[in-house]
Amino acid sequence: MFSDQKITPTFIDEAAKIIYLLLEEKKVGIYHIASRDLTTPFEFASYLLEKARGAKGVVKEGSMKESLKVPGRPPRSRLGGLANEKTRKELGITLMTWKEAVDEPPRSRLGGLANEKTRKELGITLMTWKEAVDEFVSQFKGGPA
Repeated sequence: MFSDQKITPTFIDEAAKIIYLLLEEKKVGIYHIASRDLTTPFEFASYLLEKARGAKGVVKEGSMKESLKVPGRPPRSRLGGLANEKTRKELGITLMTWKEAVDEPPRSRLGGLANEKTRKELGITLMTWKEAVDEFVSQFKGGPA
């Protein structure tokens, strides 16, 4: 995972809430929906795996700058991240930092979807973030985590 690339992770429950508000308020334009601070893919993956599995030091650190030197590699944004100031100002919402989003229990962020009646009516089952990480990791291992 790259330690010299900057990203702003997006969390689906925050994205869903903001998309709903944008539609309700009939807003048009470009709104960035991402964590309010920057991280690197290396830091993000390391933190997530430590929280989900207690695993430290398992993510391999890499350099995007070095990776992009390989002939034939398409250029990619290395120092990116999304500024969500417009979203904050127009909707009156402050998005979480990426660590707050990882640390906070998912059910407290899901609003109406955390309601048992709503889940039954919609016929959905919500995963915990640990279950989601396990499922994601299993894709790389070729089977269940």
